[in-house]
Amino acid sequence: MKLALVSLEDGLSRTPPIGLAYLATYLEKKSGIKDTVIVDNVFEDIHERLKEENPDLIGISAMSLRYGTAIKTAREIRNYYTGQIIIGGVHISTMPESLKDVFDFAVLGEGEETLREIVEHFIKKGPLQEETLKDIKGVAYFGNDGKVMLTPPRPLVKDLDDIPWPDFKYINPNYLLPREEVGLRMIGPCAPLMTARGCPYRCVFCSTSTFWDRHRNHSVDYVVGNIRYLVHDLGIKIINILDDMFIVNKNRLKELHAKLGQEGLLGKATFTCNARSNHIDDEMCEILKSLNVRNLNFGFESGSERMLKYLKVGSTSVQKNKDAIRTCKRHGLVVYGSLMFGSPGETIEDMEKTLDFIRFAKKEKADYLWSFVATPFPKTEFWEVAKRRGKVRDDADWEGEDLMSHQNVEHPTLTDVSMEEFRKVFGKGRSLLRGMRYRLIARFFLKNPIAVAGLFAKNIPHYVKRFYYLVFRF
Repeated sequence: MKLALVSLEDGLSRTPPIGLAYLATYLEKKSGIKDTVIVDNVFEDIHERLKEENPDLIGISAMSLRYGTAIKTAREIRNYYTGQIIIGGVHISTMPESLKDVFDFAVLGEGEETLREIVEHFIKKGPLQEETLKDIKGVAYFGNDGKVMLTPPRPLVKDLDDIPWPDFKYINPNYLLPREEVGLRMIGPCAPLMTARGCPYRCVFCSTSTFWDRHRNHSVDYVVGNIRYLVHDLGIKIINILDDMFIVNKNRLKELHAKLGQEGLLGKATFTCNARSNHIDDEMCEILKSLNVRNLNFGFESGSERMLKYLKVGSTSVQKNKDAIRTCKRHGLVVYGSLMFGSPGETIEDMEKTLDFIRFAKKEKADYLWSFVATPFPKTEFWEVAKRRGKVRDDADWEGEDLMSHQNVEHPTLTDVSMEEFRKVFGKGRSLLRGMRYRLIARFFLKNPIAVAGLFAKNIPHYVKRFYYLVFRF
């Protein structure tokens, strides 16, 4: 049989659909199913590709930000496709009651083993009906009465190393062409890497911690093998570690350094990763530098101690965020960070404190900060607050345009201040951040003028759009 997995991510970041590649590789390694194709809207027209492939089964993955798009895309597919369409990903896993009849059923939670079972049933008996679906763990489907039915949740994979690292033969090769990594001032082939799943923290705005349930690591040997594959087999020079929390365990990082050294892989690739200020000290920075991690991405979120305590459940502080910037810059690391405006309970005074934090970060030479509007996602405290206020509903339509956006400056969902005041202070923040962005772009260009010109010439439409996005939108 042929399975098509559809990615709906936009093309600005050029991030490969690594989650779908995990699924395709797992099916091949565990069940010998090799005829899986990944279809995305970055380098091809989704509908033309699906018509060409004529798959037996289609799977679409979507986070909440793209669930409306997923529904719209599925409806368009229905115009020419009569087979079954599955929906999976973070959104449907955290809100299975939002399943729409344009989909036949949903995969909830970690998808590898559930999808394998679905595909094997399909091969034996054809399209899956209720009598089959009810016996598969981790599935949502429509009962005979039209109501959404849930099967028992599938247990988490006990040993993450049992999941093969993703084979890039399933991913469009254009993703591996040299591209810009502005913060590193580098141009080269980039690829994502996951060394763990989940996060040990439970921030009130984050739905991915609910999706993954708990934090689990791959073994160091597994990670080293994956890096070897990326570097030696694919020629990757820049590896973006996608873990929610890569730096949680110093001993694991030290072991990783030792194993990479034994394999002759130290310095063969430059890494970026997500970080948390309460794990940053001089020793951690030295460990990261020894691994050739050069860019750290922090969720600073707020300059108000009161708001930060609420958002991150007391796990860090404004002073720790400031100390992390100073410590990282002292060790020559690139510091990125995000800031959130419009959280429930936030006052104008709180927002002004976040502006002060931006000024501090600029003074301390943080490389790039960006701001966004607080957004409620299902199964988070933010969602419950928005629901109590009548801003969102568990039975939301989700049709048409996506219901939520991190850039919803005109109509923020959660803010307690007036729209006029919110937009005014948020605009001040954007103005302060704009200079950081211009400096970042200028430094990248000045270091790589000829290479940048070459990249631009090869794909003018993409870089015009990306330049506009970087300079005028954020």
